Amino acid sequence: MVHRFSFQWPASLQNDGTASKVRPLLSRPPSNLPEGDVIRIGPNSISFNTPEAYMNVYGRPSQGKKAFLKFAQYERPGDISTTRDPELHAVQKKALSKGFSATALRDQETVLQQYIHLLIQQLHDLGRNGKAAVNVGEALNWFTLDITGDLAFGESFDSLAKASSHSRALITDALRYSGVEYIKRQRPYLGPLIARLLFPRSLEQKHLQYQKIADEKAEKRIQRHDLTRQDFFSHLIKDRRITKKELMATAWTLIMAGSETTATALTAIIFYLLCNSDPMEKLAKEVRTSFKSPEEITGES
Repeated sequence: MVHRFSFQWPASLQNDGTASKVRPLLSRPPSNLPEGDVIRIGPNSISFNTPEAYMNVYGRPSQGKKAFLKFAQYERPGDISTTRDPELHAVQKKALSKGFSATALRDQETVLQQYIHLLIQQLHDLGRNGKAAVNVGEALNWFTLDITGDLAFGESFDSLAKASSHSRALITDALRYSGVEYIKRQRPYLGPLIARLLFPRSLEQKHLQYQKIADEKAEKRIQRHDLTRQDFFSHLIKDRRITKKELMATAWTLIMAGSETTATALTAIIFYLLCNSDPMEKLAKEVRTSFKSPEEITGES
């Protein structure tokens, strides 16, 4: 059945195996290739490039239909973001969702305010009151990483206080290395050689450093046995169905997903506001007329 679809070997190099035999091709194909909604990217792999396929593959299955299981070689055992086991994913998702409820986030407002004040202070200090340039995107990465560390494990990475990008750089390299791991799993014979040619060996060492940091954070949080603090990890620890190995694997994802993505979104928002004067002026007016002091800006307001 698969042979009926045209095969495009350049597209096969992009295959990341995020679904079993089916994958939406998110990037545009090379201009010299014939366009199409369905192309074959391997002997048993088809890529669908339609909104409907994306929802069918990644969305929640409709009534009476089976869910698409992730590609076996894509899985990191125990990790909520890659596990192929629908039941395990449901257990972890239910436990984690409690930490993201409106009530839980309101309870953490003092933590958020603490890092917001520290971020503003660092921007003032590093910018010398407007006399020096500051990489706001970098500062936002420190900000989101520290908040993620505190809300997930009860302690920050001290990135903001030290104005340090060390931990953030490790996360970026760890994310890159996940692609190396996949290449090795997908092509057992040529994968290691391809990875060695395309990526520096130091990338693996940085990945191991990041893994060690994530494991240490998770281990310290588990050993504290403090379940009165309603952070993200406390809800996972309370659920006895989740093993320690699964806790460790999910810690890796919590740090990465909670920091890099949020910082990127905030950086983009600031960039587009600065590039568009009308919405920027409207926002500034709304904030300055609604609040008389920074202390009035709260989650409730």
